[in-house]
Amino acid sequence: MPRKWSKQDGDIKMLKALYKHRYLRGKVLALISGNSEQKGYDRIAALKKQGLVASETLVKQQRVARRVINKKVASIYYLTTKGTIVVKNLMGLVYFTGDERGRKPTESEMERAYRVSLLLEGLIDLYE
Repeated sequence: MPRKWSKQDGDIKMLKALYKHRYLRGKVLALISGNSEQKGYDRIAALKKQGLVASETLVKQQRVARRVINKKVASIYYLTTKGTIVVKNLMGLVYFTGDERGRKPTESEMERAYRVSLLLEGLIDLYE
């Protein structure tokens, strides 16, 4: 028998935050969940396994001596089509346009999402 996603308050907070901000770092989502950081990451993994969120890796090039290496900076999460529909249902938005699609962030959007996430991380106490 397949497992079914069971809604938790932290999951709903994370999904709504992604709906509002479009793209966020994993650490900020974990903090928004209201759980411990590790539990937040576990819940993100559960949402990802259910196909509600997906992620892209933000990579920056760094010079070390004569070599240029790619260094992972963060994972940027976003809602999938299924996730967008679930959030609209949770928020009571009954209108569906049929254009509910999750879109992978471009490189510039990932950079912007990274900066916004850094700001939100500092202001997490003020977040809803």
